[in-house]
Amino acid sequence: MKRTLCIIRHADAEEYAGSGSDRERHLTKAGISQCRQAAAFLERQDLTPDLVLASSARRARETAVIIQEVMGLPAGIARFEESAYNATANALLALVRAAPDDVRIQYLVAHNPGVSELSHLLTADAPGLGKADIHVIDFEAARWDGLGGATGKRRALFRPEP
Repeated sequence: MKRTLCIIRHADAEEYAGSGSDRERHLTKAGISQCRQAAAFLERQDLTPDLVLASSARRARETAVIIQEVMGLPAGIARFEESAYNATANALLALVRAAPDDVRIQYLVAHNPGVSELSHLLTADAPGLGKADIHVIDFEAARWDGLGGATGKRRALFRPEP
């Protein structure tokens, strides 16, 4: 069975949050534009997700929600995961592997360096991911928990316009 993972780095965010908390940084106007471009790309690629996993940090949540709204996805499709905040590639892979078997397409919205490292782990030719970049990876796997090192094939790479 073909499964597709869209690894998405959160969009551009303010340098500092008013609260001083890194977790509470909002997207900038440029970041909001990047999200809209990302959603348009995902729609053009016919990549409607069954599940959206996102870091609980505000900038990742906002990225996921804007993409969800622009694409007209149902409200309950997104899960915000505390463990995805500044997670390692292996921690992010564990979240992806835990997806239910009926999920064919899932998005993962999180942070560098974890998302770039996960891309490298899953494909042999993975690029580093900039803000709002999307690495689309296809797998031939009966279950998500069977994903491992270099088992994916890059389908597409999206980089937003500045």
